Amino acid sequence: MTMWLRLQHYAVGPKRVRRLLRSMGLMAVYPKPRLSLNPLEHKRFPICSKVWTSCAQSSLEHRHHVYSAAGGFVYLAAVIDWFSRYVLAWELSNSLEADFCVAVMERAMAPSDRRFSIPIKGAIHQHALPGTGVGGPSAPEHGRPWAGLRHIFVERLWRTVKYEEVYLKDYRDVPEARHGLASISVYNDQRIHQALDYRTPQCVHFAAQ
Repeated sequence: MTMWLRLQHYAVGPKRVRRLLRSMGLMAVYPKPRLSLNPLEHKRFPICSKVWTSCAQSSLEHRHHVYSAAGGFVYLAAVIDWFSRYVLAWELSNSLEADFCVAVMERAMAPSDRRFSIPIKGAIHQHALPGTGVGGPSAPEHGRPWAGLRHIFVERLWRTVKYEEVYLKDYRDVPEARHGLASISVYNDQRIHQALDYRTPQCVHFAAQ
């Protein structure tokens, strides 16, 4: 926040920013420890197996007899450039079929979609893509403790998106989720990164071109 304000030509320091945030009651949204409810205070609702068994074995007698509810899931795939942290493309799907992942890669490699003068041809990807110049795979052996490091930049993006967008909006359906997740462009165009010398991914990515 201090660096962002300085980029907006405000002469502030970390102590002043911290004091002002505290006085306004503002704080960063991030996962905190001890999130679980106290089991001694939290009322538990065990599954009524006897009721379920009786309903499954016999016909229901009247409406409003038994209700059932379940949540839905959508899956988000993205292609991110490690050098600039720039999100090249992303897509949603309500299934784990490979088609939408392939669509994301094709969109990321299309020069017209991302204002590239030449097609994207990354040196390494999780899987080799024949005919594109993209090599792979980069996945290490099973059981290696550092295996997750190959996803570190994408996982950091997921955490930011979840805590700054998804958890706050609580989407009702897939179209609403798609509309809300369009804000991913904010992380390309506006979000500065300490690792990028407090520049945005867009600035670094296209300056490199």
